[in-house]
Amino acid sequence: MPNFYIAGAARCGSTSLDAYCRAHPDIYMSPVKEPNYFSYGFGAVQYDGPGREKFYATSIKNLGAYQALFERAGQARVIGEASINYMLHPQACAGIKALTPEAKLVFILRQPVERAWSSFQLSRGSGTEQESSFLAAWRDDSRRRAAGHWSCIHRYKSLYAKHLECWFTTFPKEQIKVILYEDLKEDAESVMRELYAFLEVDPDFQPQTSVVYNQSGEINNLFLRLGWKYSAGLRSTLAPLLPARWRGRIFRYIASGSHARKPSEALPRDLKLALTDELRDDILALENLLDRDLSGWYRQSEAGAESDLQVLPG
Repeated sequence: MPNFYIAGAARCGSTSLDAYCRAHPDIYMSPVKEPNYFSYGFGAVQYDGPGREKFYATSIKNLGAYQALFERAGQARVIGEASINYMLHPQACAGIKALTPEAKLVFILRQPVERAWSSFQLSRGSGTEQESSFLAAWRDDSRRRAAGHWSCIHRYKSLYAKHLECWFTTFPKEQIKVILYEDLKEDAESVMRELYAFLEVDPDFQPQTSVVYNQSGEINNLFLRLGWKYSAGLRSTLAPLLPARWRGRIFRYIASGSHARKPSEALPRDLKLALTDELRDDILALENLLDRDLSGWYRQSEAGAESDLQVLPG
């Protein structure tokens, strides 16, 4: 079983963290990124709606199949996996506590509206988000969550304090490390040095942090974009026929190829300020939980959001 989990959040750099950990000689990472066992298997969380085929393509429901992912760990001191949906589900928290109570947990977080925007952009590019308006998708969040449309939920996934409270009350703080995406982007080497030290492996190992993984955007070629969008059903059908080990590698390869993308559209500043103001209470709660200043996430909205809110329908 793993003794280390990258448990969230989506669109915050978890794929890069997974790759940098995978490069370390003392760390063995699951060949399948996002096996989701503690959500789909142990926790029995059901994903529905657009994007469900991607979730089930790599998700593991059986404990034996999950353990088989780590059978080649050998003498690795740290055995890990990255399933970014764990953070959202108390069932996953309870399952990890029950089966691996000493495990270390890593969460990487990002300015919450920027995270939601990146999620929206990626969903648009992959064809799982049908709404063309980010604000409309944001306002539709509660309905989507009630329907189990987890791949197209953007606002709820950015309520970090709400989700992390369960983990901080279940696990000792010394087993949890929270990383900010902004820090990873600014100084990845320092972030990884701290993470390696947290995992008690050689902190001086230097991964190739110049490579950034899983960036959002949209496939530039129209025919490739449409082909990727409308092949979801076929991909869902073929995925279970492949061994889990190869399934993860193939889907990572396909995904990396699909990201030969044109640059993402910029998040409108007024919209960012107004929506950040909506999440301010959760950000303040996160500051208290982490005992860390996060005013850089909301400082601009204090001056500008009040006048911007009038242009945003509720």
